[in-house]
Amino acid sequence: MMAAAALRCRACGFEVPEAAGRCPRCSAAVGPLDPCPHCRAEAGASPQTELRYACDVCGGPRVPHLDRAIRYGGREAALLRKADAARKGRAGWRAAAVAGGLLLPITLAMFGLLLFIFGPSAVLVTLTLLFVAPVGAFLAFALRRAAARGGEIAPALDAAWLAVAAEVAEQAPGITAPALAEKLGIQEPQAEELLALLDVNAAVGAGPRVRIAAGPAAEARAAEEEAALAEQVSAEAGARRAQSPGKP
Repeated sequence: MMAAAALRCRACGFEVPEAAGRCPRCSAAVGPLDPCPHCRAEAGASPQTELRYACDVCGGPRVPHLDRAIRYGGREAALLRKADAARKGRAGWRAAAVAGGLLLPITLAMFGLLLFIFGPSAVLVTLTLLFVAPVGAFLAFALRRAAARGGEIAPALDAAWLAVAAEVAEQAPGITAPALAEKLGIQEPQAEELLALLDVNAAVGAGPRVRIAAGPAAEARAAEEEAALAEQVSAEAGARRAQSPGKP
């Protein structure tokens, strides 16, 4: 019986069987790797609670390419970049909210000390309001923006995974939920949900479309249109699930 082919780990140089998937010494991904849509590094993707899978280099959301026989057309890349932009935007507004949260009590303490020393006066009260009110308003605004940006992450991720599931279904007609779960590295209930969404798309005439060979600009426009459509259908399905009675 022939032994499995061995590969050299790109990170530490350790000899790793190709079937292992990750280096036993440093845990780096081995084998054929796709470039990350965010940092363009040829790196693996690891499971992550919020993003499902994240790039091992930059931490951006990824959809793993486990079955090399399935060709990804790249429709998911723009949606993954949108989710990553929302993630980074949320982090920025959270940092701004932290800064505002630290500045607000400092401002209150400073003017409280002035009021204690000089006693209440119309000038001090006016100055307190002029300084404290903008800080409080900025804190509230930053919290709202952070929440809004955070709310954009899940719909974009849903649309990206739906786009990949559509490509898998195109290349593997009649695929079942267990097979889809294996190809995408997800749980079977998640695969069943993706197949259900694909069935809904097909029922309303928004299913996977076969693209005719065209120039790069036309292909890029088609990919953008399909990505936008997948995102819209995913968002509508999420809204229906949220409104459905008896579901958590």
